[in-house]
Amino acid sequence: MAFVVPSSSENSPLSAASDTESVTSSEESEFDADEFRRNLFLELENVGNGSFAASGFLPAINPGLSIAGLGKVGLPLSDRDAVELCRICHQAPFGKGSETFVDTSVRKTWELNADQVAFRNPLWRQIEDQAVANATEQLGIIDGPATIRAELYKLLLYEPGAFFETHRDTEKAPGMIATMIISLPSEHVGGEVALSLGNQKQTLQTEVGSEFETRYLAWYADVNHAVKPVISGHRLVLTYNLVRQDASTKKIQEPSVLYDTAKNIRSAISRWALACGDECMDSRMLYMLEHEYSEANFGLANLKGKDQLRARHLTDAAKGNDVCVYLAHFEHAKSGGCDDGGDYDNMEIHEIIDEYDSDWKMKTLFTPEGAAIASELELNAEEFLGEVEFPDGPDDEEYEGWTGNEGANTTHFYRRSCIVMFPRSERGAIISGAESVAIDKWSQIVLEESEANMEEDAELIWDELERISAKAAGTKNPPMTIVDPKPIVDVALRRRDPVLLKLVADKSLGIEIFKRIGSSMRGANTKDWTPTIEKALSQVSPGRKRLQAIDNYIGGFRNADKNDTGGLDTAAALEKSMIKSLPEIWKYDKDETAGDAEVLVLLSRRYTQHFITETLLPLARKSSNISFVTAIAKGVREQSRLGHVDREVATEFCIKSLNSLVFMIRESCPHLNNERQARKSVRVGDESVELRWLKHMPHEPAMSAQRFVDLLRTCGELEMDIIAEKLFDLLVQISWRVGFPVFDDFLFPILGDLPLAELPHAQYRRLFQQIFRSFIDGYVGKQPAKPKDWQRKPCGCACAHCTNLDRFLRSPKRETVSIAIPTAQRKHLEKRLQQTDCKVSTDSTNGVPYELVVTKVEGNWRKNLPAWQERQRQASRLVEKLGKDKVWPMLGDNYGELMAAVGLSGKAPPGLEQNANIITMGPLTEVSQSQADSRGNKRPHDELDDENDPSSKRARREVGVVDLCDQDD
Repeated sequence: MAFVVPSSSENSPLSAASDTESVTSSEESEFDADEFRRNLFLELENVGNGSFAASGFLPAINPGLSIAGLGKVGLPLSDRDAVELCRICHQAPFGKGSETFVDTSVRKTWELNADQVAFRNPLWRQIEDQAVANATEQLGIIDGPATIRAELYKLLLYEPGAFFETHRDTEKAPGMIATMIISLPSEHVGGEVALSLGNQKQTLQTEVGSEFETRYLAWYADVNHAVKPVISGHRLVLTYNLVRQDASTKKIQEPSVLYDTAKNIRSAISRWALACGDECMDSRMLYMLEHEYSEANFGLANLKGKDQLRARHLTDAAKGNDVCVYLAHFEHAKSGGCDDGGDYDNMEIHEIIDEYDSDWKMKTLFTPEGAAIASELELNAEEFLGEVEFPDGPDDEEYEGWTGNEGANTTHFYRRSCIVMFPRSERGAIISGAESVAIDKWSQIVLEESEANMEEDAELIWDELERISAKAAGTKNPPMTIVDPKPIVDVALRRRDPVLLKLVADKSLGIEIFKRIGSSMRGANTKDWTPTIEKALSQVSPGRKRLQAIDNYIGGFRNADKNDTGGLDTAAALEKSMIKSLPEIWKYDKDETAGDAEVLVLLSRRYTQHFITETLLPLARKSSNISFVTAIAKGVREQSRLGHVDREVATEFCIKSLNSLVFMIRESCPHLNNERQARKSVRVGDESVELRWLKHMPHEPAMSAQRFVDLLRTCGELEMDIIAEKLFDLLVQISWRVGFPVFDDFLFPILGDLPLAELPHAQYRRLFQQIFRSFIDGYVGKQPAKPKDWQRKPCGCACAHCTNLDRFLRSPKRETVSIAIPTAQRKHLEKRLQQTDCKVSTDSTNGVPYELVVTKVEGNWRKNLPAWQERQRQASRLVEKLGKDKVWPMLGDNYGELMAAVGLSGKAPPGLEQNANIITMGPLTEVSQSQADSRGNKRPHDELDDENDPSSKRARREVGVVDLCDQDD
């Protein structure tokens, strides 16, 4: 495959002229993409001259070693001091994963912590610095020893037989890139360090001249190494962590041979940047790093040896070519069959015999600074420059033994690090398939670098925000409210750029971000920002969230600059404009709360009467949320008491808002507006229908007795007697049209919970007696009477056959009759008899016409009696739960009659016989029934009157007439 790139006059496939003109020359030649990638790989492989390990001798200076708890220790180390030193030391552990173990079959060494070791010779610091300088030069750390700090970690003492199996050093400090040891004078044989990095191997010794010489060894932290057993003597070493302090970003000063390599790499990246739009050329290139890196210490500044030099060359080449150089951790998984016939107890990895699957995955993508921005991205092996090899073998495996039908299988996992290069224009495509994205960090990077393409980059980020939100919501088209544009807003505020904020102002911004917007206005020209902020605020819904957003913005602005009077005036004007829009958007709000009401009441204090009548009252009248409306009403009344709101305005507000609430409650009750449903409810007590109203009030949590009582209590607190009367009448009307579930869950609990101290006694007793009578007469009913004789109600029509049948039915003595009758007439009589207590059969023994046999039975009575008895039992349980001591004073002279109706004793409870507060109300059956009948068929506007007419209200209160439908629009 091939693609067209600008040609170069150089012979090397990667060579190019030293200036831009030659790269962008109109002269073109066809280039082979595979050859191009291969040559770029070779150029990168030739970079650098450092090694993965280093060693050398140091000046023979006595450090003046002193050990806490032991004192001075002479050097070379004597056998006597070695024994004493062992007594002070502890056995050295080793790490495995996140755990630490002591196992002398893996590591047999004595150690002391750094805080137990001191050096009395002040010149020893110079020896340490020289060791660091030599090691950094040999390791190829291109920024030199000035950027490396040596931290003493341990003192180690190896006796004869001591060793440490192959391992890799953990990164013990942020920025640690290598380990260095200084071997102090102590005669020994053995103890050499065997190191390996990929295919490279090296062995470093300390035994030569060990009695009198001081030697340093160093290697990168990811290098595998082992300490071979000490054969004789004692090996005494100091271990140091080499930590990078502040890597320089200055341009690398290279020898001429490296300069040529760098020039060729720059030319190659320029050509690739131009050609990557061609379908034959990948838009992403990866180069595997030589060393391994943890997530904590991954970044261009923390790369080791040749890795860092190569990354510097690529970063330098990317500048001016709109190419990004990032870092990544990747994973390669190979699966296949394996041999299950041997003893694998001592084998860490099972060898794959028959590979059947291979997968590549970019686990984490990092910025050049080392910030993780995306994870779990798709990866193709062909994207790597050169062959990817894993000479150290897999890092982990998942093994499945033989299962009977299938042989043993295993999956090997290889985890390494790499450089990732891609055109800046591909930033969105690079992370589009990621499982997760650090969107804040990624957005900051994209927008901070953006100048000419600000709008395009903002849209790129928004597209990614929508993708992430859609994935989180499990839908392709997420609601805008779950997309958080905070990353774009943060950059806009940091850059003080209203144009950038305008790009997302029509999105749904989170309410908390407006506090940041307000506080960022310090010293800004608010007139430039106001149109954009107003647009952003107008997108916030529901109403309570817009209120919070406005409050956050104004509060943040005031806290930022209290002396900016002009800006504050502009902000206040914006606030008033936004407040005016609240009634329109609040009608879509489905879950107002008492907390929302508190915010609105505070605003009423700020904006006084106009806000109450023009904004607050429409909101309250459109809501059926009891907690919301009552909280607003109480809040407005309290503001009136404090003198912030006119008393007449507050009173009018309370009457209209609570009256609307009563109207909505009544309209939502199916028992008052659906006579068919009402009759069914009384007849069968359909629990699912009964409770549906209680559990599903419009826009309201489940209706409950406690909520209704709270509403009545609020009426008492606000002196809204007329509203309380409407609620009482509503309860009475409901009681004539419902079955047991509503009595049990709603009406009787209200009777038990009503605040007696806050209600007139006579008013409460009247409500109690009416609901109780409705319960007895309307639900329990009279006991079905057993027939005294065989007389039954006639059922026939005016025909001759029916006349004879009715004569039989009226007879108190005749129980059975047989009527020989043709088929048509027989079926006619059978149909008429369906509504009677008679058993009907046909006798054909005497031939045609067949005889109709009618036998009188006690069917309806026997059927109705158990149902009535069950209703009576339910009623008695309900009364006992309510408490006779509360029922008796309320029922007065009707107590005995009504208690007998539910099967309970009519005797007054002990201690209440002489209660002087009993007021006899007389029989209520006719009154209550007629009242229920008179109101049952009324429509909501049949009883409208002018609620602004004081005489009308006063007349209704005086005569006790309650208008449930008083709804002033």
